[in-house]
Amino acid sequence: MSAAKRNMFAEGEFGQYIDVDGLNVHYYEEGYGTPVIFIHGVGQSIYTFRNNIEDFAACFRVIVPDLMGHGGTDGSDSDYLIEDYSEFLLSFMNALNIDSANLIGFSTGGVIAMDFALAFPERVKKLVLLSPGGPTENYPSQIRNMTIPIISDISFITFSRNTIRNILNTAYFDKTLVTDELVDVYYEFLHNKYGRDAVYTTLNNWDDSEVHENMGALNCPIYIFWGENDQWNPLEYLESFEDAIPNVYAATVRNGGHMLHEEKYREINRKAIELLLTDELV
Repeated sequence: MSAAKRNMFAEGEFGQYIDVDGLNVHYYEEGYGTPVIFIHGVGQSIYTFRNNIEDFAACFRVIVPDLMGHGGTDGSDSDYLIEDYSEFLLSFMNALNIDSANLIGFSTGGVIAMDFALAFPERVKKLVLLSPGGPTENYPSQIRNMTIPIISDISFITFSRNTIRNILNTAYFDKTLVTDELVDVYYEFLHNKYGRDAVYTTLNNWDDSEVHENMGALNCPIYIFWGENDQWNPLEYLESFEDAIPNVYAATVRNGGHMLHEEKYREINRKAIELLLTDELV
């Protein structure tokens, strides 16, 4: 990716907007062919996929929205439940006249992708899940505290740049990737007009138990990538997905943390594109 394009993603000066059920939704689109929709995690934005978009766009029509209340997209008056995000995604696809697409979901975005595929199976071709899962006992305490209403507001007050850097250091195997630019992107989002409320409400209301209970009913091809050094969702969590989902291909990534699509993007891009282009699970 060129330096100019990289700066464009870091500064949020890219993409376009579309009205989705009254929300002004910010998204980025590049490439042609079968649609591939990337779904970022809670507290993130399109920026997290900055190293993935270009390679995928050489083979697919890549569409990356900022979820409601995230990045450049308006906040919502919903409860920010998982199913609210799925309904948002459905409306977004309808607004762009996309009948069906491949979905790539990272972390909590992977849970949203699974929920969407369970609710609207006819709209999903294939699923690629990157470090899928929601907050667990292994998440940094600052994030876990935000799932507890009585103390979550206090937790937000302490979200300094240094706190964000410490959190990100646990999400990457390669700590050198936690740059000032990266810290600034997360800091600015968590302190923008909608970001705080979106993250606060989503984590307060997060409940992915129904998705996990029903993921065996997923009937599209599913590819899961998991970092061997993921501190947030440890590798042993992968077993529950392999046991529950009959048509799943799972791959572990050496020296990959939770943010494996950022630190191991060349490996992820190559393998995921190959899998999406094939007709069979391998």
